[in-house]
Amino acid sequence: MLVAQRDTACGRLTTGNTSQDTDHHLHASSCVIVGAGRDAITVMLPEGHRLDPSLCALVRMDAHLPDRIEALVRLWAHMQRAAVPPDRRITLQQRRRLRHMFQAGDGRRAGATYREIATSLFDKARVAAAPWKTSSLRDTVIALVEDARRMIEGDYRKLLHRRRRHTSPR
Repeated sequence: MLVAQRDTACGRLTTGNTSQDTDHHLHASSCVIVGAGRDAITVMLPEGHRLDPSLCALVRMDAHLPDRIEALVRLWAHMQRAAVPPDRRITLQQRRRLRHMFQAGDGRRAGATYREIATSLFDKARVAAAPWKTSSLRDTVIALVEDARRMIEGDYRKLLHRRRRHTSPR
């Protein structure tokens, strides 16, 4: 997503982003993080521009357009000092699983056994309640560690996009 400042005299965009100078534009831009925590949005600004209400946005119209529009609405709300709508790409349940996944991955990377990870993520009594070799918690922890490994290897990019329903052509 590119955010550019509107030239007030003629309504043109002053990004200098044409096919001939795309490389120059990318090197002459700066990123600004707007908001904090789960409400943070990264915005790329052309050099010499700042985040203010005179900005306009160029949005690529591809399969991710709904996500881009939602991010723009969140940015606009932040700039208006209004309540920022929640990010709907990840549900609360998915956030909790991601947190457990990264904790499990970090634990395994630090040398913890699956049982030690289960004890730290869940409850010691819950882990001890069933035989470890056949415990569903064991399977859960192994899956969390494997999913964390895949995320670290690049699967994390899937988090940036909302799940889409695939429709078959008629």
